[in-house]
Amino acid sequence: MDVDAGECAKDSKKVVRESFSIWKPLPDGSGLDKYLRIFLAFATSLADIPNHNAPFWVWELTGLKLHYKKTAGKTLTTYKQEIIMNVNKWTVGLAAAGLVSLASVAQAQEAKETVKTLVASTTVSGYVSASYTWIPGVTQAAQTLAHSDSRNDRIALDVVSLTFASAKGDGEWAAGYKIQAWLGPDASTLGTSSDGDVQIKNAYIDLRAPIGSGLGIKVGVFDLPFGMEGTDRTGNAHYSHSLGYDLEPTQLTGIQFDYKLSDAVSITAGAANSASTTINSNGSGGEDRKTYFAALTFKAPDSLGFLKGTELTAGYLNGQTSSSADVSNIYVGIALPTFVTNLKVGVALDFKQDYGANNDDQITGIYAAYKVSDKLTANARVEFGETAAVDRESYTATLRYQMWANVLSQLEYRLDTKSGANSTANTVIANLIYSF
Repeated sequence: MDVDAGECAKDSKKVVRESFSIWKPLPDGSGLDKYLRIFLAFATSLADIPNHNAPFWVWELTGLKLHYKKTAGKTLTTYKQEIIMNVNKWTVGLAAAGLVSLASVAQAQEAKETVKTLVASTTVSGYVSASYTWIPGVTQAAQTLAHSDSRNDRIALDVVSLTFASAKGDGEWAAGYKIQAWLGPDASTLGTSSDGDVQIKNAYIDLRAPIGSGLGIKVGVFDLPFGMEGTDRTGNAHYSHSLGYDLEPTQLTGIQFDYKLSDAVSITAGAANSASTTINSNGSGGEDRKTYFAALTFKAPDSLGFLKGTELTAGYLNGQTSSSADVSNIYVGIALPTFVTNLKVGVALDFKQDYGANNDDQITGIYAAYKVSDKLTANARVEFGETAAVDRESYTATLRYQMWANVLSQLEYRLDTKSGANSTANTVIANLIYSF
Protein backbone atom coordinates (compact mmCIF):
# COMPACT_ATOMS: atom_id res chain seq x y z
CA MET A 1 0.00 0.00 0.00
CA ASP A 2 1.48 3.34 -1.11
CA VAL A 3 0.72 6.46 0.89
CA ASP A 4 1.75 10.08 0.67
CA ALA A 5 3.79 11.89 3.26
CA GLY A 6 0.81 13.72 4.71
CA GLU A 7 -1.03 10.49 5.51
CA CYS A 8 2.13 8.99 6.98
CA ALA A 9 2.58 11.98 9.22
CA LYS A 10 -1.04 11.80 10.33
CA ASP A 11 -0.99 8.07 11.09
CA SER A 12 2.46 8.24 12.73
CA LYS A 13 2.13 11.56 14.54
CA LYS A 14 3.17 10.01 17.85
CA VAL A 15 6.44 8.81 16.31
CA VAL A 16 7.07 11.84 14.10
CA ARG A 17 6.15 14.51 16.64
CA GLU A 18 9.64 15.16 18.03
CA SER A 19 11.56 14.91 14.77
CA PHE A 20 10.09 17.88 12.91
CA SER A 21 11.77 20.37 15.25
CA ILE A 22 15.26 19.04 14.57
CA TRP A 23 15.18 17.74 10.97
CA LYS A 24 15.87 20.44 8.38
CA PRO A 25 14.56 20.39 4.77
CA LEU A 26 16.97 19.43 1.99
CA PRO A 27 18.75 22.33 0.24
CA ASP A 28 16.99 21.76 -3.11
CA GLY A 29 13.56 22.29 -1.53
CA SER A 30 12.22 18.94 -2.78
CA GLY A 31 9.60 16.98 -0.94
CA LEU A 32 12.07 14.22 -0.08
CA ASP A 33 12.69 15.79 3.31
CA LYS A 34 9.14 14.85 4.34
CA TYR A 35 9.82 11.19 3.77
CA LEU A 36 13.25 11.31 5.40
CA ARG A 37 12.10 12.96 8.58
CA ILE A 38 9.17 10.59 8.93
CA PHE A 39 11.43 7.57 8.56
CA LEU A 40 14.11 9.04 10.79
CA ALA A 41 11.53 9.69 13.44
CA PHE A 42 10.50 6.05 13.28
CA ALA A 43 14.13 4.86 13.41
CA THR A 44 14.88 7.21 16.28
CA SER A 45 12.02 5.94 18.32
CA LEU A 46 12.56 2.30 17.40
CA ALA A 47 15.08 1.69 20.19
CA ASP A 48 12.54 2.94 22.74
CA ILE A 49 9.81 0.49 21.67
CA PRO A 50 9.59 -2.55 23.99
CA ASN A 51 10.62 -5.88 22.49
CA HIS A 52 7.75 -8.04 21.28
CA ASN A 53 7.98 -11.51 19.78
CA ALA A 54 5.16 -11.16 17.23
CA PRO A 55 4.91 -9.95 13.60
CA PHE A 56 4.32 -6.21 13.22
CA TRP A 57 3.65 -3.52 10.65
CA VAL A 58 6.42 -1.12 9.63
CA TRP A 59 7.02 1.84 7.34
CA GLU A 60 9.79 1.21 4.75
CA LEU A 61 11.16 3.85 2.37
CA THR A 62 11.59 2.93 -1.30
CA GLY A 63 12.52 5.73 -3.65
CA LEU A 64 10.12 8.57 -2.80
CA LYS A 65 7.34 6.33 -1.49
CA LEU A 66 6.71 5.02 1.97
CA HIS A 67 5.27 1.50 2.08
CA TYR A 68 3.29 0.31 5.06
CA LYS A 69 3.58 -3.47 5.21
CA LYS A 70 3.62 -6.43 7.52
CA THR A 71 7.03 -7.98 8.19
CA ALA A 72 7.38 -11.53 6.94
CA GLY A 73 8.78 -14.02 9.44
CA LYS A 74 10.25 -11.33 11.68
CA THR A 75 9.40 -10.20 15.14
CA LEU A 76 9.90 -6.73 16.52
CA THR A 77 12.86 -7.99 18.57
CA THR A 78 14.77 -9.37 15.58
CA TYR A 79 13.86 -6.39 13.41
CA LYS A 80 15.22 -3.98 15.98
CA GLN A 81 18.46 -5.93 16.21
CA GLU A 82 18.89 -5.81 12.43
CA ILE A 83 18.12 -2.10 12.19
CA ILE A 84 20.05 -0.74 15.16
CA MET A 85 23.25 -2.83 14.72
CA ASN A 86 25.04 -0.94 17.47
CA VAL A 87 25.10 2.30 15.46
CA ASN A 88 23.68 5.71 16.23
CA LYS A 89 19.91 5.94 15.76
CA TRP A 90 20.20 8.88 13.40
CA THR A 91 22.70 6.91 11.29
CA VAL A 92 20.13 4.14 10.93
CA GLY A 93 17.73 6.51 9.18
CA LEU A 94 20.40 7.85 6.85
CA ALA A 95 21.54 4.33 5.98
CA ALA A 96 17.97 3.25 5.21
CA ALA A 97 17.48 6.33 3.06
CA GLY A 98 20.49 5.34 0.99
CA LEU A 99 22.60 8.34 2.03
CA VAL A 100 25.23 6.14 3.67
CA SER A 101 25.97 2.41 3.54
CA LEU A 102 25.84 0.20 6.59
CA ALA A 103 29.27 -1.17 5.66
CA SER A 104 30.81 2.30 5.84
CA VAL A 105 28.96 2.93 9.10
CA ALA A 106 30.39 -0.24 10.60
CA GLN A 107 33.90 0.71 9.49
CA ALA A 108 33.46 4.19 10.93
CA GLN A 109 32.28 2.71 14.22
CA GLU A 110 35.32 0.42 14.35
CA ALA A 111 37.65 3.34 13.63
CA LYS A 112 35.88 5.43 16.26
CA GLU A 113 36.29 2.69 18.87
CA THR A 114 39.97 2.31 17.94
CA VAL A 115 40.52 6.05 18.41
CA LYS A 116 38.68 5.93 21.73
CA THR A 117 40.95 3.09 22.89
CA LEU A 118 44.10 4.94 21.84
CA VAL A 119 42.98 8.17 23.48
CA ALA A 120 41.97 6.37 26.67
CA SER A 121 45.39 4.71 26.97
CA THR A 122 47.39 7.87 26.25
CA THR A 123 48.54 10.07 29.10
CA VAL A 124 49.58 13.70 28.72
CA SER A 125 51.99 15.18 31.24
CA GLY A 126 54.72 17.78 31.47
CA TYR A 127 55.95 20.83 33.28
CA VAL A 128 56.76 24.51 32.90
CA SER A 129 59.98 25.86 34.44
CA ALA A 130 60.82 29.52 35.05
CA SER A 131 63.72 31.00 37.01
CA TYR A 132 65.60 34.08 38.16
CA THR A 133 69.41 34.05 38.17
CA TRP A 134 71.75 36.48 39.93
CA ILE A 135 75.54 36.33 39.75
CA PRO A 136 77.10 38.94 42.11
CA GLY A 137 80.13 40.78 40.71
CA VAL A 138 79.35 39.24 37.37
CA THR A 139 81.92 38.83 34.59
CA GLN A 140 81.57 36.95 31.32
CA ALA A 141 84.00 34.33 32.59
CA ALA A 142 81.99 33.91 35.79
CA GLN A 143 78.80 33.53 33.79
CA THR A 144 80.38 30.80 31.67
CA LEU A 145 81.68 29.06 34.78
CA ALA A 146 78.21 29.23 36.33
CA HIS A 147 76.45 27.81 33.23
CA SER A 148 74.41 31.02 32.91
CA ASP A 149 75.77 33.00 29.99
CA SER A 150 72.67 35.03 29.16
CA ARG A 151 70.36 34.98 32.17
CA ASN A 152 72.00 37.07 34.83
CA ASP A 153 69.64 39.40 36.67
CA ARG A 154 66.55 38.48 34.72
CA ILE A 155 63.38 36.41 34.99
CA ALA A 156 63.55 33.70 32.38
CA LEU A 157 61.41 30.99 30.89
CA ASP A 158 63.52 27.86 31.00
CA VAL A 159 61.55 25.17 29.23
CA VAL A 160 58.11 23.73 28.61
CA SER A 161 58.10 19.94 28.57
CA LEU A 162 55.23 18.00 26.95
CA THR A 163 54.98 14.22 27.16
CA PHE A 164 52.53 11.91 25.41
CA ALA A 165 52.82 8.28 26.46
CA SER A 166 51.03 4.98 26.49
CA ALA A 167 52.36 2.45 28.98
CA LYS A 168 52.88 -1.17 28.04
CA GLY A 169 50.04 -3.47 29.02
CA ASP A 170 50.25 -6.75 30.91
CA GLY A 171 50.45 -9.04 27.88
CA GLU A 172 53.52 -11.00 26.85
CA TRP A 173 53.75 -9.02 23.61
CA ALA A 174 52.76 -5.67 25.09
CA ALA A 175 53.62 -2.41 23.37
CA GLY A 176 53.56 1.29 24.20
CA TYR A 177 55.29 4.52 23.30
CA LYS A 178 56.64 7.77 24.69
CA ILE A 179 57.04 11.14 23.02
CA GLN A 180 58.56 14.04 24.96
CA ALA A 181 59.25 17.43 23.45
CA TRP A 182 61.00 20.47 24.91
CA LEU A 183 59.95 23.98 23.94
CA GLY A 184 61.71 27.18 24.98
CA PRO A 185 65.25 28.50 25.49
CA ASP A 186 66.59 25.39 27.28
CA ALA A 187 65.44 23.13 24.46
CA SER A 188 68.53 24.00 22.45
CA THR A 189 70.73 22.55 25.23
CA LEU A 190 69.52 19.08 24.25
CA GLY A 191 71.08 19.37 20.82
CA THR A 192 68.91 16.62 19.33
CA SER A 193 68.30 18.76 16.23
CA SER A 194 69.03 22.17 14.75
CA ASP A 195 65.51 23.44 15.44
CA GLY A 196 66.57 25.67 18.33
CA ASP A 197 63.70 26.24 20.76
CA VAL A 198 61.81 23.07 19.78
CA GLN A 199 63.56 19.76 20.38
CA ILE A 200 62.62 16.09 20.73
CA LYS A 201 63.85 14.70 24.02
CA ASN A 202 62.32 11.22 23.88
CA ALA A 203 60.53 9.44 21.05
CA TYR A 204 60.55 5.67 21.25
CA ILE A 205 58.44 2.56 20.85
CA ASP A 206 58.33 0.59 24.10
CA LEU A 207 58.00 -3.18 23.64
CA ARG A 208 57.97 -6.38 25.67
CA ALA A 209 58.98 -9.82 24.40
CA PRO A 210 58.19 -13.08 26.27
CA ILE A 211 61.79 -14.01 26.96
CA GLY A 212 62.43 -15.21 30.51
CA SER A 213 60.79 -12.80 32.95
CA GLY A 214 60.10 -10.38 30.08
CA LEU A 215 62.54 -8.52 27.84
CA GLY A 216 61.97 -4.77 27.51
CA ILE A 217 62.88 -3.16 24.20
CA LYS A 218 63.04 0.54 23.33
CA VAL A 219 63.58 1.69 19.75
CA GLY A 220 64.04 5.36 18.92
CA VAL A 221 65.39 8.29 20.95
CA PHE A 222 65.79 7.76 24.71
CA ASP A 223 67.68 8.99 27.78
CA LEU A 224 71.08 7.64 28.73
CA PRO A 225 70.26 4.76 31.13
CA PHE A 226 72.74 5.77 33.84
CA GLY A 227 73.87 8.85 35.76
CA MET A 228 73.14 10.47 39.13
CA GLU A 229 71.19 13.27 37.43
CA GLY A 230 68.86 13.37 34.47
CA THR A 231 68.05 16.05 31.96
CA ASP A 232 64.64 16.83 33.48
CA ARG A 233 65.07 19.12 36.48
CA THR A 234 61.92 17.69 38.05
CA GLY A 235 63.85 14.50 38.82
CA ASN A 236 66.96 16.16 40.24
CA ALA A 237 67.77 17.51 43.69
CA HIS A 238 69.06 20.83 42.33
CA TYR A 239 68.17 23.33 39.64
CA SER A 240 71.65 23.46 38.10
CA HIS A 241 73.24 20.35 36.70
CA SER A 242 76.38 18.81 38.12
CA LEU A 243 79.87 18.79 36.63
CA GLY A 244 79.57 15.03 36.28
CA TYR A 245 76.38 15.41 34.27
CA ASP A 246 78.31 17.53 31.76
CA LEU A 247 80.63 14.61 30.99
CA GLU A 248 77.84 12.29 29.88
CA PRO A 249 75.82 12.18 26.67
CA THR A 250 72.15 12.85 27.42
CA GLN A 251 70.09 11.39 24.56
CA LEU A 252 70.83 8.38 22.36
CA THR A 253 69.25 7.19 19.11
CA GLY A 254 69.21 3.43 18.79
CA ILE A 255 67.88 0.31 20.48
CA GLN A 256 67.91 -0.54 24.19
CA PHE A 257 67.20 -3.82 25.99
CA ASP A 258 66.12 -4.10 29.64
CA TYR A 259 65.98 -7.32 31.61
CA LYS A 260 65.23 -7.99 35.26
CA LEU A 261 67.37 -10.86 36.52
CA SER A 262 65.74 -10.79 39.95
CA ASP A 263 63.99 -8.42 42.32
CA ALA A 264 67.43 -7.06 43.22
CA VAL A 265 69.33 -7.04 39.91
CA SER A 266 68.45 -5.58 36.51
CA ILE A 267 70.56 -4.98 33.43
CA THR A 268 70.35 -2.63 30.46
CA ALA A 269 72.30 -2.82 27.20
CA GLY A 270 72.02 -1.47 23.70
CA ALA A 271 73.50 0.18 20.67
CA ALA A 272 73.20 3.71 19.29
CA ASN A 273 74.22 5.38 16.05
CA SER A 274 76.71 7.55 17.92
CA ALA A 275 77.49 9.13 21.28
CA SER A 276 76.13 12.45 19.96
CA THR A 277 72.76 13.69 21.10
CA THR A 278 71.80 14.70 17.54
CA ILE A 279 69.06 12.39 16.32
CA ASN A 280 70.11 9.91 13.60
CA SER A 281 73.70 11.22 13.49
CA ASN A 282 76.58 8.83 12.89
CA GLY A 283 79.95 8.86 14.59
CA SER A 284 82.94 10.41 12.89
CA GLY A 285 83.96 6.94 11.71
CA GLY A 286 80.79 6.52 9.65
CA GLU A 287 77.73 4.33 9.90
CA ASP A 288 79.74 1.17 10.59
CA ARG A 289 81.04 2.49 13.93
CA LYS A 290 78.24 2.15 16.45
CA THR A 291 78.12 3.25 20.07
CA TYR A 292 77.52 0.55 22.68
CA PHE A 293 76.36 0.98 26.24
CA ALA A 294 75.40 -1.11 29.26
CA ALA A 295 74.29 -0.60 32.85
CA LEU A 296 73.73 -2.81 35.88
CA THR A 297 71.58 -1.86 38.88
CA PHE A 298 71.53 -3.60 42.25
CA LYS A 299 68.95 -2.82 44.94
CA ALA A 300 69.75 -4.34 48.32
CA PRO A 301 66.82 -6.40 49.66
CA ASP A 302 65.53 -6.20 53.23
CA SER A 303 67.40 -9.40 54.06
CA LEU A 304 70.71 -7.48 54.05
CA GLY A 305 69.84 -5.76 57.29
CA PHE A 306 71.29 -2.28 57.72
CA LEU A 307 72.29 -2.26 54.03
CA LYS A 308 68.70 -2.58 52.86
CA GLY A 309 67.74 0.27 50.59
CA THR A 310 71.24 0.60 49.14
CA GLU A 311 71.17 1.10 45.39
CA LEU A 312 74.25 0.67 43.21
CA THR A 313 74.42 1.51 39.50
CA ALA A 314 77.37 0.97 37.18
CA GLY A 315 77.34 2.12 33.56
CA TYR A 316 79.65 2.05 30.55
CA LEU A 317 79.51 3.62 27.08
CA ASN A 318 81.96 3.45 24.19
CA GLY A 319 81.54 5.06 20.80
CA GLN A 320 82.11 8.17 18.76
CA THR A 321 80.53 11.57 18.54
CA SER A 322 79.92 13.13 15.15
CA SER A 323 83.05 15.27 15.50
CA SER A 324 85.55 13.22 17.52
CA ALA A 325 87.44 9.99 17.73
CA ASP A 326 86.51 7.29 20.22
CA VAL A 327 85.08 8.37 23.55
CA SER A 328 84.34 6.28 26.65
CA ASN A 329 82.20 7.01 29.71
CA ILE A 330 82.30 5.11 32.98
CA TYR A 331 79.84 5.81 35.76
CA VAL A 332 79.41 4.39 39.25
CA GLY A 333 76.73 5.72 41.56
CA ILE A 334 75.56 4.54 44.95
CA ALA A 335 72.75 5.64 47.27
CA LEU A 336 73.61 4.73 50.85
CA PRO A 337 71.40 4.18 53.89
CA THR A 338 71.98 6.30 56.99
CA PHE A 339 71.09 5.95 60.62
CA VAL A 340 69.61 9.46 60.63
CA THR A 341 65.89 9.61 59.97
CA ASN A 342 64.98 11.46 56.74
CA LEU A 343 68.63 11.75 55.64
CA LYS A 344 69.77 10.27 52.33
CA VAL A 345 73.30 10.35 50.89
CA GLY A 346 74.87 9.34 47.62
CA VAL A 347 78.19 9.25 45.78
CA ALA A 348 78.74 9.51 42.02
CA LEU A 349 81.94 8.86 40.06
CA ASP A 350 82.05 10.06 36.45
CA PHE A 351 84.96 9.30 34.17
CA LYS A 352 85.30 10.30 30.51
CA GLN A 353 88.13 9.49 28.15
CA ASP A 354 88.27 11.46 24.90
CA TYR A 355 90.88 9.72 22.80
CA GLY A 356 90.97 12.43 20.14
CA ALA A 357 91.69 15.23 22.62
CA ASN A 358 93.89 13.06 24.86
CA ASN A 359 91.83 14.22 27.83
CA ASP A 360 90.86 12.15 30.84
CA ASP A 361 88.09 13.93 32.72
CA GLN A 362 86.93 12.74 36.12
CA ILE A 363 84.46 14.19 38.61
CA THR A 364 83.49 12.91 42.05
CA GLY A 365 80.19 14.06 43.47
CA ILE A 366 78.81 13.71 47.00
CA TYR A 367 75.08 14.24 47.54
CA ALA A 368 72.94 14.64 50.65
CA ALA A 369 69.22 15.28 51.12
CA TYR A 370 67.43 15.94 54.40
CA LYS A 371 63.64 16.05 54.61
CA VAL A 372 62.88 18.78 57.14
CA SER A 373 59.10 18.45 56.82
CA ASP A 374 56.49 17.16 54.41
CA LYS A 375 56.95 20.31 52.33
CA LEU A 376 60.58 21.33 52.93
CA THR A 377 63.74 19.49 51.83
CA ALA A 378 67.36 20.65 52.07
CA ASN A 379 69.79 19.31 49.44
CA ALA A 380 73.56 19.62 49.16
CA ARG A 381 76.11 18.66 46.50
CA VAL A 382 79.90 18.81 46.59
CA GLU A 383 81.98 18.05 43.48
CA PHE A 384 85.65 18.03 42.65
CA GLY A 385 87.86 16.77 39.85
CA GLU A 386 89.33 17.71 36.52
CA THR A 387 87.80 18.61 33.15
CA ALA A 388 89.72 19.68 30.05
CA ALA A 389 92.95 19.66 32.09
CA VAL A 390 91.50 22.22 34.53
CA ASP A 391 90.94 21.52 38.23
CA ARG A 392 87.32 22.14 39.20
CA GLU A 393 85.30 22.37 42.40
CA SER A 394 81.61 23.08 42.88
CA TYR A 395 79.43 23.48 45.98
CA THR A 396 75.65 23.65 45.74
CA ALA A 397 72.94 24.06 48.40
CA THR A 398 69.24 24.04 47.54
CA LEU A 399 66.08 24.50 49.60
CA ARG A 400 62.96 22.98 48.03
CA TYR A 401 59.53 23.91 49.30
CA GLN A 402 56.08 22.99 48.05
CA MET A 403 54.01 26.10 48.66
CA TRP A 404 51.36 25.38 46.01
CA ALA A 405 49.92 22.11 44.77
CA ASN A 406 51.85 20.72 41.78
CA VAL A 407 54.44 23.51 42.07
CA LEU A 408 58.07 22.94 43.05
CA SER A 409 59.68 26.06 44.53
CA GLN A 410 63.43 26.07 45.07
CA LEU A 411 66.16 28.50 46.06
CA GLU A 412 69.72 27.54 45.16
CA TYR A 413 73.18 28.87 45.94
CA ARG A 414 76.16 27.59 43.96
CA LEU A 415 79.89 28.31 44.20
CA ASP A 416 82.18 27.25 41.34
CA THR A 417 85.96 27.47 41.34
CA LYS A 418 88.65 26.46 38.90
CA SER A 419 92.40 26.85 38.51
CA GLY A 420 93.64 29.92 36.66
CA ALA A 421 92.30 33.44 36.18
CA ASN A 422 88.63 34.35 36.59
CA SER A 423 88.34 31.31 38.77
CA THR A 424 85.31 31.96 40.99
CA ALA A 425 81.60 32.35 40.38
CA ASN A 426 78.78 32.75 42.91
CA THR A 427 75.28 32.06 41.66
CA VAL A 428 71.86 32.47 43.27
CA ILE A 429 68.87 30.94 41.50
CA ALA A 430 65.14 31.02 42.32
CA ASN A 431 63.09 28.49 40.39
CA LEU A 432 59.45 27.51 40.02
CA ILE A 433 58.33 24.34 38.22
CA TYR A 434 54.66 23.53 37.66
CA SER A 435 54.02 19.87 36.83
CA PHE A 436 50.86 18.53 35.24
